[in-house]
Amino acid sequence: MDPDDRQRFETLYRANARSILAYALTRTSREDAQDVVANTFLVAWRRFDAVPDAPLPWLIGVARKVLADQRRSERRRNALAKRIAGDVASRPQAEGDVGVAMELRGAIGIAIGRLRPEDREIVTLVAWQGLTTEELATSLDCSKGLASLRLHRARRRLARYFEDQLGAPLAADGPSVRPAKEVP
Repeated sequence: MDPDDRQRFETLYRANARSILAYALTRTSREDAQDVVANTFLVAWRRFDAVPDAPLPWLIGVARKVLADQRRSERRRNALAKRIAGDVASRPQAEGDVGVAMELRGAIGIAIGRLRPEDREIVTLVAWQGLTTEELATSLDCSKGLASLRLHRARRRLARYFEDQLGAPLAADGPSVRPAKEVP
């Protein structure tokens, strides 16, 4: 982006950020509204050539899509929490369950933390955001085959780090990182 475009973008931001924030505040919390503004202007920055001369309606359209993405993510998180709670509630409780769960949670956190940032991003896009391989490829701006390969390698590294934390190899049919859309 040349200096003139940068100046035009700063003017665009100053002129419209409050309006986008006001729009978002009528639809979500203050914290989420600030994220909506940030993500809206990130899209505007990336697609600056597509911003029309009258930018506010276009920016509101982008903000609507950002809000929809936030809602979808929140629904996925809530569905996952309910599913996990249902799984936990339906299992017979043993004395060591809480300890085992906390150990596994800590091991997962450490294993994810050991991943390279690129691998961590891939794993979280698939596991938490529920992206398919095709959507992952679009997100990474690469072919579907390359996205699948990168996901496979990231999963393999995560499994190795997880095994290191537990001190034992995972069973062949043991836990793995699967897209949220494929989990029953």
